[in-house]
Parts: sequence; C-alpha cells; structure tokens
Amino acid sequence: RMGNAASEDGEDDGSAPVEDLSPQNSTKAAPRPREDAMRTSTSVSAERSLQGTSSSSRASGNSATKQEAARANAQGVELLRDGQHEEAIRQFKVALRNEPGSVQILNNLGLAHAKMQNFSGAYEWYEKAYQQDTGDVETLFSLAWVERKRQRFAQ
Repeated sequence: RMGNAASEDGEDDGSAPVEDLSPQNSTKAAPRPREDAMRTSTSVSAERSLQGTSSSSRASGNSATKQEAARANAQGVELLRDGQHEEAIRQFKVALRNEPGSVQILNNLGLAHAKMQNFSGAYEWYEKAYQQDTGDVETLFSLAWVERKRQRFAQ
C-alpha cells in the first residue's frame, strides 16, 4: 500500500509517499522519471562558484551545456512516457554527455532500461547514480526495486 509518512503523533505530515514493503504487498510501485533540477555530487558547489562569475565565458558555456542537458533529459522523459524507450535512452545519453554524473539522468537511464525489462542494465545505471550521491533516497529505492525484479526474473 502507498501512504504518506506519519508524524510521531500519527498524523499525516504531507511528505512524500512511503511504500509498504510487507510481504503481503505483491504490487510494488516502479520508479518514475525525474525532471527535477539537474543534480550531481558537485553541482551545488559549482553553481555557488559560478554565481559571482556569470560574465565569464566559462560560466556562460557551462550554463548552455546544462540547458542542453535539461532539454535532452526532458525530451527523454517525454519519449519514455510515450513508450519510445530506445529513443529515450539516446536522449538521456545526450543529456549525460552534457551533464556527466547527473543523478537525475543516470536514474532516468536506469528506468528506461527497466521499462524494457533489462533489469541488469537498469541496475548498472542506478548503481552509477548511487555512486554519485549515496544519500539520494529515490536512487536507493530504485536500486532495491530493480534488484527485486532481477531476483524475480532470475528464478
């Protein structure tokens, strides 16, 4: 069952859904494509250092690269939603070339492979995302989800 996290007093705190992982729950929610702000393990510090140097050519070049990554990622998400998995993977790889190490893009590549029932490939991409940000909860969920799928299909 899916529900919202409850605060200590049992009230719904309005936070993100929490999945019931009990054995009785046979249907597990699959990860969803991510369109949130591009994130890498170093992007926050890089963005902070660029705030005061927006007139430099490096900052404008970096901004254009990030914009291209965001455009390609968004296009990949749309293709994924339309069931065009292989073309989505191509777009996510374009995005990744422009934003190497993006947890969001790496997760989307994992999801695209999972939608094609390529759970080993999905695991590899989710593992790369995890290596970039070991604290990203969505990545941890995705790793667990795809590992469960790999075990189920291996039997």
